[in-house]
Amino acid sequence: MNHASHESLEVLCDEETGGIRSVRLFGRELLSPGSAGGPEVALNRIPLDLRLHPDRSLESREPLSREARFKAERFVDFWAGAGLVVNRSMGSRPGLRYGCFAIDYWIRRGHVDVTAIPYHGPGGPGVEAPLWVDTITALNWNWQFWGDSTRMIYCSTHSNAADHEWTHIGYNHDTPEKVKAFMKNPFRRQYPGTMVIHGGLFYDETSGNWLAITCRRPHLGYMLNIDSAGRGVSYDFTLHAEFAPGENLRLPEVRLYFGENREEMLRWLGEYATFYYEEPPDWVFKTHFLRGLAWDNQPTWSEQADYWERQIGDGCFSGISYSLVTNRPLRSGTSPIGYEPDPTHGTLDDFRRMCLRMADRDVPMLIWLSHTGLLPGAIDVDEDWFIRGIDGQRVASWGSRDSGMCFVNPGHPGYIEYTKRWMDFYLCECRCRGIFFDCYGFSIPPDFTPRPFMRYPGQTALMTIRFMEEVFHHARKCNPEAIIWGEGVSLDGPVHGFSIHANPCRSIDGMGPRDFLLYLGRFAPKRFAIDQGPLLYAASGFSVGVAEPDQAEANRFLTRFLKEHGGRRAFEALPGDVSRCGDILIVPKHGPDDGKPHLAPEIPAGACLVNAIDGSTVSRGETGPFSIPPGIYRIKQDGQAS
Repeated sequence: MNHASHESLEVLCDEETGGIRSVRLFGRELLSPGSAGGPEVALNRIPLDLRLHPDRSLESREPLSREARFKAERFVDFWAGAGLVVNRSMGSRPGLRYGCFAIDYWIRRGHVDVTAIPYHGPGGPGVEAPLWVDTITALNWNWQFWGDSTRMIYCSTHSNAADHEWTHIGYNHDTPEKVKAFMKNPFRRQYPGTMVIHGGLFYDETSGNWLAITCRRPHLGYMLNIDSAGRGVSYDFTLHAEFAPGENLRLPEVRLYFGENREEMLRWLGEYATFYYEEPPDWVFKTHFLRGLAWDNQPTWSEQADYWERQIGDGCFSGISYSLVTNRPLRSGTSPIGYEPDPTHGTLDDFRRMCLRMADRDVPMLIWLSHTGLLPGAIDVDEDWFIRGIDGQRVASWGSRDSGMCFVNPGHPGYIEYTKRWMDFYLCECRCRGIFFDCYGFSIPPDFTPRPFMRYPGQTALMTIRFMEEVFHHARKCNPEAIIWGEGVSLDGPVHGFSIHANPCRSIDGMGPRDFLLYLGRFAPKRFAIDQGPLLYAASGFSVGVAEPDQAEANRFLTRFLKEHGGRRAFEALPGDVSRCGDILIVPKHGPDDGKPHLAPEIPAGACLVNAIDGSTVSRGETGPFSIPPGIYRIKQDGQAS
């Protein structure tokens, strides 16, 4: 038996078949018994019957566990089909902070071998047939992990949706079976999408040992496969194209990270999740934002500036959150005709003057743009940007084909340049401080229009990462202090912050997605900034005020406090969307779903909370939950108000 190993992880191969027989982590077997020689590679979801290649010359220098070459056929008719050569390489990734074992596969289209079928008769060779490949599935290892004590973590960065199995939002933490029940929707499993972990994270509840199956920054698109790898996950790499004779394809590398205990696992996940993420500049943490425009614009841009200046002058806010100012038709929701400001409210010069009035007062203003697509027909929108099927038809991303926004290929150079041109207008000419891209990590269907910048239609979704990098670096060229924000972001591209509106709890630790990601910041070298949660939520990293008049004093207090004390690590996020900075405790106007933040572990017994606005007090008893009305409080450790 051959084995490839790290000091803590061993992968054993069968000497006769080359199949994976065993994966042992810290001496514990993680694969189901009898899984040797299993169908670890599948074509269009049909397992390939791999056999060791008869020409072993290339393997003579390496054991099978490191380098193995296989043959397989896919017949489509009598003596007609395609031959495939599969090369698998495995080994430890040295020099990393955490244990890491890597696996990659090469697939080559060879000649069909009719001698491989048991009923071979006279004649031959075989007839080479077209081979259409939608997916090549790799790493179908039959994982059992640690049995009943196995737990799985899967988290999404998407903003909002219904709370059920087919939705696209959530943090799931439970047995693999219960977690995967919430991963049925392909929307949640397409790369890059909104996956925090680009695969699955598994751990033993008893020992704390953990293993993550990951594949990030691939050169092929993929859909996470939750059906073919036992209790684990595998990868359906997407082509949607013919695989021609002689064609050679390297599949993306899959990595197994592993460790001994839960704290180490969270440190790994914190570093993994924030690797491409960029912390926002300090001014974001020091700003108390007025909610930006959506469908409530003043009649003219000049009147809008007047309204904002009254709010800012009153001390209630110090910034203007992302504003949906782009041109859009009646009843369009967030579907833009284009990225220019809505001419209904004034000219480009009027809009520019409004923004400059804010900039001259050092009030940061953010602009909302779409990323998923545009409405066809605008004078400056090129029809070539849109994703199309083989019938040449556009596909709607929001609404319908007859009256909605259609998907744009995010890697199209023309669309990228168009976006940069409007970024120049907003960030340079108008001196706005940032751009918010809606649906920034939205799942995107394949584009079947031949594109010089893509090898296969299945790579369309990968173009999201290209788009993210292009616009992020362009924003820095416009203004090093500008921010790029997003809704439904991918964490495999650079972004300063993102939105998570809903916070459903579907985990054994009692946390929702917003809770978990803010909690993860305790273990990460960078801290996440998340918006669209409760208002007056400073610990989220993006503090938004309450517009109601009775909250004016709270807004003024927080505007002053953030200016003086705000910073990356100034506030700690507590259960119930509560913020704490030293002796300041902020319970938001719109709290968690049940409206009852449980703060008993964080507030000492006998403590007294003094409302910083009206001086009223709330006392904490010796035991039990501590539910506090919304407000801003000072913690008095001795139980006495002063």
